Amino acid sequence: MVCEMIKITEKALEQLKLMKKEKNQLVRLILKGSGCAGFSYKFEFTDSKEDYEKTIDDVLVVDELSLQMLNNCVVDYFDNGFEKYFFLHIPNVKSKCGCGKSFSL
Repeated sequence: MVCEMIKITEKALEQLKLMKKEKNQLVRLILKGSGCAGFSYKFEFTDSKEDYEKTIDDVLVVDELSLQMLNNCVVDYFDNGFEKYFFLHIPNVKSKCGCGKSFSL
């Protein structure tokens, strides 16, 4: 399925495909109410997708409400040899908390 709401960079897609191949699992993106600014997100492995979730590029699972709230965001991947992690560029963020762990939409 092609999803216009969330884009995945080539670097992130390459890493997600590698992780899917190595672990034989999909990666789930979860947006939840959390932190001092209102929302946070996390990535976790999953064996399957629920009926209310969409699969993006056959590697990333996201529930429909999160898809709507993360409209036009970009999933990216950072690797400098010391740290490796996925992160989101979310254009409709209104504010972030001081530590950067949560944000408001």
